[in-house]
Amino acid sequence: MTQDVYERLARHLDSLPAGFPRTESGVELRILKKLFTEDQADLARYLIMMLEPAQSIAKRANRDVKETADKLYDMSRKGLVLRADKPGNPMYMAAQYVIWIWEFHVNDMDTELIKDMNEYIPALFGSMQKLKT
Repeated sequence: MTQDVYERLARHLDSLPAGFPRTESGVELRILKKLFTEDQADLARYLIMMLEPAQSIAKRANRDVKETADKLYDMSRKGLVLRADKPGNPMYMAAQYVIWIWEFHVNDMDTELIKDMNEYIPALFGSMQKLKT
């Protein structure tokens, strides 16, 4: 199941406007495995590019609302999803890889993650160049 969870998250991230292109080496999956637990990866794929309450995400993911809210909050603190604090009702949305997740982790990458990012950057920015043309 582990590989499938990260495959689904990679497809979800690639469906977002900034994309998350696949590589022959699978380096993008190694990166996701370093940043997301299996459960976080599974939950993240249910977020969309619009702010919404944890209740809506929990319903779509068929998960407990309280548990989902707690996990989303923790994930937002780790830079894996976006959170907007509205009084008494935090809202969450998908974080695009290059625009949020990567930027959040630039200053706390270990040697292994830096190596993987250096391998992945040409694929990532190559796909972004294609969007411009």
